Amino acid sequence: MDELNRGCNIVNHIGHGGYTGFYVGSGRIGNSDASSLTNSPRNFILYTISCNSNNFERDSVSERYMNNEDGGSVGYIGNSRYGWYDPEVPPGEGPSDLYDREFFNIALSESAYRLGEVVGYSKVRYIPLSQEDETAMRWLQYAINLLGDPELPIRTETPRNFSISIPSQIPARKQTLVIGVSEIGDHGSVQVRNATVCIMKGGEVYNVSKTDASGLAEFAIHPDAGELDVTVTKENYHVYEGVIDIYSPDIYVNPTGWWRDGDAFNASETPIQSAVDGADSGDTIFVRNGSYTDNVDVDKTLTLRGEGADVVKVTAADSGNHVFEVSAGWVNFSGFAVRGATGDYVAGICLVDADHCNISYSIVSNNNRGINLVGSSNNTIFHNDIVNNSVYDINPANNYWNHPVLLESNYWFDYTGVDDGSGTGKHNISGDGIGDTLLPHPDAGYDNYPCMGRCNPQMKGDLNHDGKLTSADVLIALEIAVSGRYLLEADMDESGYVNALDARMILQAAAGAIGLVA
Repeated sequence: MDELNRGCNIVNHIGHGGYTGFYVGSGRIGNSDASSLTNSPRNFILYTISCNSNNFERDSVSERYMNNEDGGSVGYIGNSRYGWYDPEVPPGEGPSDLYDREFFNIALSESAYRLGEVVGYSKVRYIPLSQEDETAMRWLQYAINLLGDPELPIRTETPRNFSISIPSQIPARKQTLVIGVSEIGDHGSVQVRNATVCIMKGGEVYNVSKTDASGLAEFAIHPDAGELDVTVTKENYHVYEGVIDIYSPDIYVNPTGWWRDGDAFNASETPIQSAVDGADSGDTIFVRNGSYTDNVDVDKTLTLRGEGADVVKVTAADSGNHVFEVSAGWVNFSGFAVRGATGDYVAGICLVDADHCNISYSIVSNNNRGINLVGSSNNTIFHNDIVNNSVYDINPANNYWNHPVLLESNYWFDYTGVDDGSGTGKHNISGDGIGDTLLPHPDAGYDNYPCMGRCNPQMKGDLNHDGKLTSADVLIALEIAVSGRYLLEADMDESGYVNALDARMILQAAAGAIGLVA
C-alpha cells in the first residue's frame, strides 16, 4: 500500500484474487484498501491476472480503484470471470500469463501506446489459439476487460516537454497555418515527428494533423476573429495547450481612399492618415502602389506595409512637417519611399518616444533629416536606403541599425568607406558588400555593417543578399521564425509573420518548384 500511495506508473499483479480484492504474497489488498488510496494525482494503470477482480455484477475491487477520488487507478485491466494458469507448463507460461506478457511487449515496444489499443492488440496475437470452444485462451478473450479511457496514452518513460513554434496572432483570413513541434535536447532543438496537433475554434474550426519529418503540421483555414485553441500530444510527452489570437487587422489603402477588409470604401485625399485614424491598435495597413501626398501621424501600435519602396511614394504635403511621425511603440514600417520634408529640423521618418519599432525596406531621400529618433530606444532600422538628405540621421544611439539575423544594415548615401577586407571579424572579407572602413557613427555603437550598394528593391527570399535563393536563405528564415521577429523579405506568403512555411517556400523556389514575386 505504501508503494501504491507513493505513486506508480504501471502496476502488474500476478496472483490469486476475487471480486473483493487480490492477494500479494501473504497479504491481501481488498476493496476498502483500494478506496483508501491517496496517491492522486499520481494515479496508475493496473493490470492483474487474478480471478473476478473486474467482475461487472458485483461491487468489485476494480471499481474501487477507478472510483477513488483521492487516488487509485486511471486504468484497470483484469478478469471479469476466472483467470487461468496451467500446472503442466512452467511458471509464467500459463494462459493468463501469456496475455499479460503480450500487453507489456506491445506497450514497451511502443508499437501502440493508447491503453485500449494495447489491450486489443494483446488479444489479437492469440486469436489463432482461441478458435476452439471451452479453452482457456478463448475464455480470456472475453474475460479480460478494460475499465478506463481507451484513448489514454501509456507513458513508458519520463515525459518530455514540447517546444512549440506558433504565432501569437494570425489575421482572420484564408491562410495556411503552420505549427512547428520540437523538443530541446542535450544537442539543441530536435524536430518531433508524428505528434498529433489539433486546432479548434468553437463549431467553426476543427482540424487534426500529424507533424511531418520536419516537425511541421499544416492547416488550411479561413477563420473569423476570436481565439484558436491548439493542443499537441504525443506518447511520452507532456500535453501542450495554447491559444492563437485571431484578429481582423487588414486595412487597405490606395491613392483615393481606404477600406477595411470586407467593408465599404472610404474616399480620402489623405488616405494613409485616414486609414491610421480608422485603425485599431494591432491592425495592419497595406498601402498599394501609387503616389501619395500626406503627413502621417502614427499614434498607435500598427503595421504599415507599403507594396514596395519602388512603387509606393509618399511626399510631404507640408514640407515643414515630418512625412511620418511615430509616437507609439511596437510599430512596424516597411516598403515606402519617403521624401519632401525639407523644412528646418524635420525628417522623412521621426520617432518620438517610440520604442521597439521596426523600420525596414524603405527609401528615405530628399529631406532635411533622414531618420530622427527622439527619446526612442530599442528600435530596429535595417535595409533602408538613406539618400540625399541634409542630415542623414540624428539621435541614433540606443537603437539597432542591423538586420535581426545577418550582420548587415542600411545604405548610407554619404558613406565613404570601402569594402577592402581591412577590418576585423566580418570586416576582413573583401567584396562581400559590407563596408569595412570608416564605419558610420561608431561612437554611438551602431550600424557597424553598412551596405555598399542600395538595399531596395530586394529579391524576395534572398535573405543573405547574394542575388540567388539557396539553402542558406532557408536557414536564415528558420532562425527568424524561431526568434519570433518579423522580416518583410522573409514573409513569403504575406501572412504578417515569419514561420517554417516561409522557409519551405524559399526552399521550393530555390529548387525551381515555385516562383516568387518580389
